[in-house]
Amino acid sequence: MRKRIVYNLDSCTIIEILRSNPTVVNNMLKAVGTKNKIAICSVVYYEVMRGYD
Repeated sequence: MRKRIVYNLDSCTIIEILRSNPTVVNNMLKAVGTKNKIAICSVVYYEVMRGYD
């Protein structure tokens, strides 16, 4: 049985996803397609939302 991975994204990765960087977006789609989990911590959420205003 294969273990599932939890990818904990940092703020730089989130920003690249928001900018639609094709390399980063494709890598995240591959990760989701394999039923792994993607997470962000509360500090990263705050950083991204604060800078997104």
